[in-house]
Amino acid sequence: MLLAVLAAAVFMDIRRGKIYNALTVPAMAAGLVIGAAGGISSLQASALGLAGGLALGGILMTAAHLGGGDAKLVIAIGALKGLNFLIWSFLLGAVAGGVVAVAVLVRRRLFMRALPTAVRGAVQAGILHLGAPEFAFTGVRMPYAPALAVGCLVALVL
Repeated sequence: MLLAVLAAAVFMDIRRGKIYNALTVPAMAAGLVIGAAGGISSLQASALGLAGGLALGGILMTAAHLGGGDAKLVIAIGALKGLNFLIWSFLLGAVAGGVVAVAVLVRRRLFMRALPTAVRGAVQAGILHLGAPEFAFTGVRMPYAPALAVGCLVALVL
């Protein structure tokens, strides 16, 4: 189920720049239903993953400018696979997204223009900026579902 959701999300995000509720909301519900079918502990794991995804997605929407569809995809991943998987897949996806973001900026010869702004923002916030899908200072947009999908695939293998 997770692989089908990720494949559809990647396609939507690359093709249309959006991940639709018609995909993410049923995936969240499916995660809870699958959890319920596995018993009370499995349902608790799915509910905890959904709650963790809600918290993480909400934080990232405000702090890192993650899109609403990406945030709902994070929630769906949590509901389908649980909180531990969500955390690992998100961290691995953030690394993948960072690598892709740097590659895009270097390819478009915008890296040196973007670097001071990124460093200044990280210093002001006291944290590193985690894979924002839009570099407002460069005008470059990056779909984030592919990075989340890579993080999930690596987490599945580990």
